[in-house]
Order: sequence, then C-alpha cells, then structure tokens
Amino acid sequence: EDFSPPTSPVFSSTDPLPREKSEQDVKLIVDGVRENVHLMEILQPTDEHIQIITERVVWMSVPAGTFLYREGDHCTSFFIIHDGFFEVLERGSVVQKLRGGQSCGELGLLYGAKSK
Repeated sequence: EDFSPPTSPVFSSTDPLPREKSEQDVKLIVDGVRENVHLMEILQPTDEHIQIITERVVWMSVPAGTFLYREGDHCTSFFIIHDGFFEVLERGSVVQKLRGGQSCGELGLLYGAKSK
C-alpha cells in the first residue's frame, strides 16, 4: 500500500553531477559508511573496501519534495546525505529525519528487500 502523496515524484536521475570530492566530502562519506550499523555489521568492510566505496560515490541533486524511494519499493542504491535532510515515512507519518552525513538504502542492497 502506498502512503506517499501522489504528487511527490520518486527520484530517478542516473546522471551524476560533475563534482570533485574535497577532503571534507571524503570524510563525510567515510563517516556515513562507518556509522551505518547494518553495513558495518553485515559487510564488515575493511579500510580498503571503504576507500573503494568512497571512490565510487557520485553526486546527485535531489529536488525538495522528491522521494528517494517509496515504502514498498525495492531500493537499489545506497544514499549518503550531503546537504539538507530527508524524512523517513512509514504509513505516511514521519518516523525519522536524516541529515548530512547520515545514510539510507542499505537494506535493499544487502537483502534485496522492499523498503518498510
């Protein structure tokens, strides 16, 4: 069942923004991976793995009011928020707010599970 407002689009861009990563950006990415409990417990990435993830991260601009994915969708990307914040909705209610440095989407990648 879809509880998201019908007028809110789902993010679908696959075009990364051309932007180099600063030292501060790299730290935000590394911290975003290390602070993600699911990734760390299940994958137990080494520093080398985290470096590879950091190198492969691409910049995407998500317009305000856009969903990264909807409840019940298969999420196929791991997101680390750089600027702004995202609300996590369950059954149409905000249950969490994600801010810069926090991440989401890992459960879909790890388990192929639909989002809750």
